[in-house]
Amino acid sequence: MEIEHERRLILLNGVKQRATLGYLLLHANEAVATSQLLTALWGHDQPATVRKMLQNAVSNLRRMLPDVELETRPPGYALRVSPADVDALRFQDLAQRGRAELASGAAAAGAATLRSALRLWRGPVLADLAEDGVEWPELAVLNGSRLNVLEDCFEAELAAGRHFEVVSELVREAEAEPARERLCGQLILALYRCGRQVDALAAYRRTRAVLADQLGLDPSRELRDLERCILNHDPVLAPPTEPGSRVTLAPQPVSEQEQCQAHGSRAERKPVSALLVRAEPASRLGSGDLEEFDEAFQSLSVLIREEAERFGGTVHGNVASVWVLLFGVPRTHEDDAQRAIRAGLCIRDRIRAWNSSRLGAGLLTVRAAVATGEALATYVEREGTAAVDVAGGIFLRGDELLASARADEVRVCDTTRQVAGCAFGYVPLPHSQGWAVELAPTACSAHTLTTFVGREREMILVTGLLDDARRRRHPHLVTLLGEPGIGKSRLVIELCQQIGGTADPYRYLVGQARPFGDGTPFEPLADLVRMYAGIGPEDDAVTADEKLTRMVGDLFGGDARGSSITHELRALLGVGMSDPPACLAVAQSCRALLEEIAGHMPLAVVLEDLHQADDRLLDFIESLADWSRPVPLVVLATARPQLRHRRPEWGGGEADATTVTLNPLSTAAINWLVNKLIHSQGLAGPESHERQRAPELGGNPLFALEYVRMLQEGVSLRREVALPATASGCSPEAGVVSVPHSVYTMVSAQLDRLPGSEKAVLQVAALLGGEITATRVASLAGCDQGEAQLHLEALDRKCFLQCVDGPGGEGERNYGFRDALVRNVSYSQIPRSARPVAV
Repeated sequence: MEIEHERRLILLNGVKQRATLGYLLLHANEAVATSQLLTALWGHDQPATVRKMLQNAVSNLRRMLPDVELETRPPGYALRVSPADVDALRFQDLAQRGRAELASGAAAAGAATLRSALRLWRGPVLADLAEDGVEWPELAVLNGSRLNVLEDCFEAELAAGRHFEVVSELVREAEAEPARERLCGQLILALYRCGRQVDALAAYRRTRAVLADQLGLDPSRELRDLERCILNHDPVLAPPTEPGSRVTLAPQPVSEQEQCQAHGSRAERKPVSALLVRAEPASRLGSGDLEEFDEAFQSLSVLIREEAERFGGTVHGNVASVWVLLFGVPRTHEDDAQRAIRAGLCIRDRIRAWNSSRLGAGLLTVRAAVATGEALATYVEREGTAAVDVAGGIFLRGDELLASARADEVRVCDTTRQVAGCAFGYVPLPHSQGWAVELAPTACSAHTLTTFVGREREMILVTGLLDDARRRRHPHLVTLLGEPGIGKSRLVIELCQQIGGTADPYRYLVGQARPFGDGTPFEPLADLVRMYAGIGPEDDAVTADEKLTRMVGDLFGGDARGSSITHELRALLGVGMSDPPACLAVAQSCRALLEEIAGHMPLAVVLEDLHQADDRLLDFIESLADWSRPVPLVVLATARPQLRHRRPEWGGGEADATTVTLNPLSTAAINWLVNKLIHSQGLAGPESHERQRAPELGGNPLFALEYVRMLQEGVSLRREVALPATASGCSPEAGVVSVPHSVYTMVSAQLDRLPGSEKAVLQVAALLGGEITATRVASLAGCDQGEAQLHLEALDRKCFLQCVDGPGGEGERNYGFRDALVRNVSYSQIPRSARPVAV
């Protein structure tokens, strides 16, 4: 403790006198009870004259410090001081300001302010009193706050790109506090950015050992994610290209309820699929007992709600015997049209089964229709809960289809058929009455129609991992992550063709994860077994069992182990087995089978769409580290980014694992692909279509394919998207562009995965046009500037916006859209009445 007055030190005599002042300073500007002071100074073993001793200490302080207000205030004393006169209070004020600057994106300013706060420290708080035996909880809290602020300062320095400047200090601090995980993470990040990857991994291992040995704990998920990103050279760890960039790992998805509430009472235009279901009673049930009639429709309501929830839809309401189910509100999915069709088919099949169970009692007839298009969704609050009102022409189109549908038929409009793709078969109906859905899917060329282009780097990387697995005879997990249509499956097809045609080829097996829980948890593994055994869809149960038995016999012989594996694989395939498979036993048998196959020949197991997989299958795949045999086995998994939301630690175990994120193709590659597709389909040259073409296709090969399909099939595939004005001032309509409806839906789904507040800021940014700054966003979005800056930074990290050259007004950072298609869709979702806003 040091007291300075007019550049002169004032010395206090006596431990109790200094301790009294120290304790009152720790509780500055608040009343401290006399009993509390006595306990702090003398503990519970207090002498009889303790109160007199305290009064003497207070009296001496008043005499020694005449300019300090030491008041007698019930129930004790209060020391009134200016925060600027006490280092501890100045420290807290500077720390608060520095954190606010960091949160607002001013990383360099925040680092400077936090450094000013830390310079006030010259050692532990009240070290002289601590040497005399004082042990107050307040001292530990204040000492701990220094470490918190130090970590905040390191975060600001790293966000400002100063990893070289702070790495030595981080090493010292981390050695002094080896169990502080945040500090360790900052050291690891700084070392990695300085090109010291080995040292970064060693720092992680030291912290992991300290946590295990001293506390019996594993590192936090954030620290494990950081290690995984280093092993995978994840671009998210790269030094910031703009001051203030911050590292965010594994963002968690926002629930639909939270997103709906975040919108507030406002409206937006959205792609929606509406499923209309009509269930009518046969004459006997309709004219029979009222209770029987009510029981049937209560059961039907429960059934319909169950199927709606299963496929991610909502029951919008029902009138008489017609139920309306909506897919796409409050959150758009890329496959809402497919979900609506699947829900309609499942409802029909369940009502059929219900009729069969009635054994001639009152029956129900059912018909359904799906209409897809744009709707206006208005988010409102009703009785404290979020609700959505939906209006649009899709309901009229759905009603027309439903009126002409036959019993047990599911009809769809032309837009639904096009957007749903090749998951189903369709029968055209005359007189513009839509299409009848068949279960048999049509031949799909989505992956093979596009020419393979622009993925040379990824091919070199994955083939190198395959060669490494073969050389080391060690399993490896390779995950291809990317948005829908970005080319994951196309890359796998090209890779399988390449590795199957080499002099030392890989055998490859392919499995597909089923959506919405269809099939057993291990259905993709069943695909692998069928493919290796040569079991086709045309094989009956007897033939399939013969092929399965022969396959296992060739690999394992006819011993007891082979018989056990055959039994479990029968359960997996459903061949001659009525009981559901026991997951653990099936997993062990599948693992033994794949190990044995790989032992004879290098094996690549392709598992598609793992974001749809059951958690038990994901656990099985991640258990690569526990495989008992050193075999050349590579698991190639494709998934959307949602997999990281479900499993932030995916691929971060002890097994060899690599994650490859497929980024959008370059504009040149996409333009080349579009021209190639146009010519291959016999269309006129691209010049004649240039005015109809969307300005950007987001670097997505599927978008290019859908654009060419739109040119082939005309109006039915189009979605007219409004183009925002680029000039400052008001934002009038600036024209429209034809975009494939499927592309519009996919981009809308990407936007809907954002938290509601970030999506609202993105739409405001679409209104603003060329100069997007926190000040301008805040003025339109109804938030403060700091909050707007945080949202802009988050959208930058998620690759919707980017910081562009040239500051905005008053030195603010200026942002622009990375992709014109994202801006156009964001703008198009704003109701027209809200677009002409002065900006």
